[in-house]
Amino acid sequence: QGNIRTIPGYDNDVVIKKMNELIDELNQKDTYHLTLSIEANKISVKSEKDSDIAKIAQQVAKKRVNVDIPMVGVSGTTDAAEFTKGKQAFPVIIFGPGNETPHQVDEYVDVDNYLEMVDIYKEMATSYLV
Repeated sequence: QGNIRTIPGYDNDVVIKKMNELIDELNQKDTYHLTLSIEANKISVKSEKDSDIAKIAQQVAKKRVNVDIPMVGVSGTTDAAEFTKGKQAFPVIIFGPGNETPHQVDEYVDVDNYLEMVDIYKEMATSYLV
């Protein structure tokens, strides 16, 4: 089993091709009978830092919590990986409440931080849809 996180410049198709080539090479030996089974083909998602939604998120966060939100790439996946399979371009950001405990046994979000983000989302939606 494995979990490979691809990037736009080295996408899933390239990785699948390389994996199949390796499997074919190994299967030429009598001791191997390998197959490749893909259970979740999540594609990498690239979004522009200067998209309207990214700018709005930065503006609202700065106004509400007086913090400059850094624009960084992440190796995790979101539902955007499924949405973009439709080949329709749309802006994506990952922006929400949290702390240093994501995907850990005792993961949590402070209630105040959660409620603060609800207000931020409301303002973002209003700004974005106007």
